[in-house]
Amino acid sequence: MKGLAKLGTVLLMFVLTLAACGGNAAPEANDSPSVRFVTPQDGDTVTSPVQVQMEATNFTIEEAGEVREGAGHFHIMVYEGCLATGEIIPAAEGFNHFGMGQTETELELEPGEYTLCLQVGDGIHAAVDLVDEITITVE
Repeated sequence: MKGLAKLGTVLLMFVLTLAACGGNAAPEANDSPSVRFVTPQDGDTVTSPVQVQMEATNFTIEEAGEVREGAGHFHIMVYEGCLATGEIIPAAEGFNHFGMGQTETELELEPGEYTLCLQVGDGIHAAVDLVDEITITVE
């Protein structure tokens, strides 16, 4: 009976500890979708060709074509800023499309300072409000 009482005391202490911590054993995960440049990073000085790695969290990167919620593909705007949500990302100079679902590329850039916009487009290249902007210097 003593062992049972001791176990009850330990369990009670555990429950009280959890209650004091708000009742959650682990913090809630942030499940909001986001995108980012893995490399280069904001403020980096790089050489051309610029090695670029892109990443999405809680969002599926896939080939262009079908419009599916929670899915799309990357674009990098070099000479233009990010676009408004819903605007079609043009097939023009400075708008780099990665419609095969690519997450890495090389950019040939002349020496100078650049603001790069990483933006997701849906299956038909309509801009999604998932962006990351960085400024780099190419030597």
